[in-house]
Amino acid sequence: MKLLVLGWTADCEENNKQAMEKLIKLSANGEIAEHLKFLRPLPEAVHLAKCFKSAFANWFLYYNGERFNLSNLRVLYNDGDEGIKRRMRQAVTLTAIRNRDRMSVEAMLLIAKPSVRDIIRQIPRLVQTVIPEPFRLYKGNAKGVLVNPTGICVADHGSLFITDNKKSCLFLARLHYPVEITEVSKSLRSPNGVIYVNGVVFVADTGNGRLAYKATLSSVFIEPKKMKIDELRIQVEERNIPTVAEARKKELVGALSKWISDQRKAVKYSATDLNTLPLDEEIKFPLAVTAAATDMLMVTDGHSHCVFQVTISNNGACLRGTVTQLLKLPESSQPYGLAFTGNDLYISDSSSDGGIIKLNLTTSESAIIVNQRIPMVKLVE
Repeated sequence: MKLLVLGWTADCEENNKQAMEKLIKLSANGEIAEHLKFLRPLPEAVHLAKCFKSAFANWFLYYNGERFNLSNLRVLYNDGDEGIKRRMRQAVTLTAIRNRDRMSVEAMLLIAKPSVRDIIRQIPRLVQTVIPEPFRLYKGNAKGVLVNPTGICVADHGSLFITDNKKSCLFLARLHYPVEITEVSKSLRSPNGVIYVNGVVFVADTGNGRLAYKATLSSVFIEPKKMKIDELRIQVEERNIPTVAEARKKELVGALSKWISDQRKAVKYSATDLNTLPLDEEIKFPLAVTAAATDMLMVTDGHSHCVFQVTISNNGACLRGTVTQLLKLPESSQPYGLAFTGNDLYISDSSSDGGIIKLNLTTSESAIIVNQRIPMVKLVE
């Protein structure tokens, strides 16, 4: 008598998950043992669904260009549209969408039933307040955590950078649920625009009259201790760093590390806080900032009323910027916003005579596409 095992099912505990993934990989590569070749691992359905529900409840998940979370159903449950609110309250219970019992199979089946999905399909867009948290008492995201947010951008790993003009702070918002807010820097004064690109966050530090930056990834700059000896020699030779002939790895690491340290001392570089971006021409009152490429920023200046291109250079130890004027705006302009797409730069001018200006970077032609004086326009920012 022989026993043939065709299926193995288990919950989604990490060790079980890794074992299942290993079996699938071995089978796909034709490397699985003979007595296991017919075995198929199957995640246990109820636990799998609970894992998906936990992710849905605990994170703002990303799919097809949009974020979604269980709390979206709470918004619809209290929707201002009486028809939507009535249908949601007929379809689900408050207990199910509050997720107090995280392991409740009944709640999971309730929020996933067809009538709930039908309601969601009929709503093209949902806007939800995530800061401050409207549905839970949460110290890290309570009312007043932000006072006057003036800049926001997408960062890595499902997070946002936010500048607060009144608090003079840069914050990082992690898109957990509830959203977790942490303070990145207090060294700002009345900041406005913020942009994150290629592992670096740049801030228009208006009150201090500077562009500030911080590398959030260690890979932004040279890391001598992680480099191979051939890479070290290339980096040392490119910078004309004096070393002895046939220097060993330890000596090359020391020489390159000292060069990095000297470069940073010269500009008072901080590894833990925001740094001033050295520019070849001064931007006295930076307001808005956006990225046109990984090494190119667009910046508006409230003092000169100009739009500048700032080309970023990286010597391996710190960053510098080269400034080029792109557009001169009227003296009354208040260019608080920038957006870039394709070959076009959009500038928002909050002055009474302003609006939204479109600048084609290929032809250098500009035109007002939304005028502030149009009755339907309240205020362009």
